[in-house]
Amino acid sequence: MPDIAIIGGGFIAQLAHIGPLAALSNVRLTALAEPDPGLLEKVGRAHGFKKSYSDYHDLLDTDDFDALIVCLPLKAQELVVREALAKGKPVLSEKPMALTLDAAQSLAGVADKARASWTIGFMKRHDPGVQQFREMLQDPATAQRLGQVRHVAMRDFCARYGVNPPDHFRREGSRAVRYPEAADTPEWLPDELGDGYRYCLNVMSHDVNLLRFLFGEDLALERFSADPANTQRASFAVGDVPIDLVVAHVWTGVWDQQIDVTFANGRLSLIIPSPLNVNAYARIECRDHNGVQEVEVVTGDTHWAFARQAQNFVAGLENGSDSSNKPLSCLQDMKLIDAMWRSVVA
Repeated sequence: MPDIAIIGGGFIAQLAHIGPLAALSNVRLTALAEPDPGLLEKVGRAHGFKKSYSDYHDLLDTDDFDALIVCLPLKAQELVVREALAKGKPVLSEKPMALTLDAAQSLAGVADKARASWTIGFMKRHDPGVQQFREMLQDPATAQRLGQVRHVAMRDFCARYGVNPPDHFRREGSRAVRYPEAADTPEWLPDELGDGYRYCLNVMSHDVNLLRFLFGEDLALERFSADPANTQRASFAVGDVPIDLVVAHVWTGVWDQQIDVTFANGRLSLIIPSPLNVNAYARIECRDHNGVQEVEVVTGDTHWAFARQAQNFVAGLENGSDSSNKPLSCLQDMKLIDAMWRSVVA
């Protein structure tokens, strides 16, 4: 049974990682590092951590764990992940893998040198609806029924989570101790484009990663634009199939993230839920000459993407299986985003 240590006890750490892992019977939560004393005590006690540390360096100096999860604010995460990877043990960190392409390549080098297995937390790949949608796209029977794919459109209009988050402990007041922070934009990017780049990295990286998962690693950037209000448009192609992605910081009253694959004789749609909706998974709709039908999604015992990601990570620790969200794959996300913003500067 693997022992997992966690660096970070905040909102996402509790909901996306600690809670789902604590619900598993084949893992032990062995140590928690969190500089806020209130969070450290409450989260540690609620989830049965054996040890607690106010300084993550003290945790890394021990050898009392089989794997590490790092979940910190984006600008702080990169430097801590670098130290964690150097330990040579499996690491799961939140997306994106780094804040710049140069940093991502450097971290991948650290993982390779230390022979550390590194998984980046693009949890939407674990959603059962997403996985079934991918299988349908790859199934020859889909092409026989609907014809060739003519166009793919994806929208991500999700300025709010749209649901009340599950119960969690909150920090009282501001952070008394702050982590060292890495540069969050490339050196070549003008300051006035910084907000747009950071928004793209935080939001569009999920979408780019998901498009690669569904349509293949050969996702090629053709055009990109971003306006001052952070409406960002990217056009890609996989072979002769055009793919258009629009991301905007808007609120339509619901979490509005959807992929429409238009075929010669119909359409498949993937409707993706809010990541904090523990009771939801992606839905699939099929439109053809018979109208619109919802496709039954086979979920298994667990359907929430974060919970399935936790299961997958632990299974990998137990049997040595590999995740698709590895550095060499996720570097492609960073390369595409880097190319987007270089095109804006040019």
